[in-house]
Amino acid sequence: KGGSGDILAGIIGALSAITDRKTAVENACVLLALSGIIATKNAGNERSTIPLDVINSIGNAISQIE
Repeated sequence: KGGSGDILAGIIGALSAITDRKTAVENACVLLALSGIIATKNAGNERSTIPLDVINSIGNAISQIE
């Protein structure tokens, strides 16, 4: 989906500030995937999900991981 690479890069950058690069990349991929799943469920379908929906779902994804 358009914009997901930008979201992933942002998450990697944020996580790199608190952990090593390898762990940041691994965790960012999981976090983005889970955020996408949550956003899609909230939107009702994949076609109407936009990058902002994914960004807004990051907090919920973090809560589910913790």
